[in-house]
Amino acid sequence: MREEPLISRAWIKAAFVVLIAGALGVGAYLLASGVDIELPDLPEIEEIDSGSGTTNLSETTLEDTTIDTPTPQEPAPPVSPDLRQFEELNRCIERAGGDIDRVTACFDRFR
Repeated sequence: MREEPLISRAWIKAAFVVLIAGALGVGAYLLASGVDIELPDLPEIEEIDSGSGTTNLSETTLEDTTIDTPTPQEPAPPVSPDLRQFEELNRCIERAGGDIDRVTACFDRFR
């Protein structure tokens, strides 16, 4: 048999409703009483610099919508012989599949 909780869900929901109603009531009171709340001013539409002016949708092309020109990729640096040996050792260990004797043989081979 399931025990009754000390505070039921209905009481918790009722408390949330009372809290939200209280918050709305305080907000309405502040608005009605004329309390001055300092909010930042939003810039006027004319003050916003749009960069190159307005573009009509009929004039828009894919080139107009790019944000930045792509930079050419730098070629990868040449792989050193030590790095190649490390990659071969890694492949050997993967092929060993957890067999400790085969893993040890891989390390002995690349020592």
